[in-house]
Amino acid sequence: MPLARLPEPFSHPDWQFEVKYDGFRALAYLKAGALRLVSRNGNQFKSFPGPVRDDGRVHQRGIAVLDGEIIYLGRRTRVCG
Repeated sequence: MPLARLPEPFSHPDWQFEVKYDGFRALAYLKAGALRLVSRNGNQFKSFPGPVRDDGRVHQRGIAVLDGEIIYLGRRTRVCG
């Protein structure tokens, strides 16, 4: 089926749309409150720890591995999940 070009965005109940944010793909390793962010090439990110460390949902004694994108939407905006 060929792609269709439409003159403007549309809305339809059979379609779902998701905003695409462009950022840095990373794995976040959390262990006992310590955070390590690693790129898909295995390089460690050292300048992004604040947003994850400040998220109160991660238990300080727990262990977790999170896979996602690091994005910046502005000083007052937080997206987690």
